[in-house]
Amino acid sequence: MADAAWLETVVLPIAGALIAGGLIGFEREWRGRAAGFRTHILVSLASCLLMLAAMTQADWAFRALPNENIVTDPTRMAHGVLTGIGFLCAGV
Repeated sequence: MADAAWLETVVLPIAGALIAGGLIGFEREWRGRAAGFRTHILVSLASCLLMLAAMTQADWAFRALPNENIVTDPTRMAHGVLTGIGFLCAGV
C-alpha cells in the first residue's frame, strides 16, 4: 500500500477517533462524570479499529482466495459496535 493511501485510510481515521474520544472524555472528566477521558479514548479507538478491519476485510480475503466470490458487509460490524456501546452506556 502506498504511503499516502495508508495515511488516508488508516492513520487519519484513528487520529480522528482519538481526538473525538479525547474531547468527549475531557468534557466528562471536567464535569466529574463516571466515564472519563481514558474510557472514551479506549472506546473510540476500539470502535475505529473494528470498523477499519470490517471495511478492509474484503481486500484481505480476496488476496488469500483470489478465485472465490467473497461478499462482506461492514454494516454488521457497525451494528455490533453500536449495540456494545449502547450496552455499556446503559450502566453509566
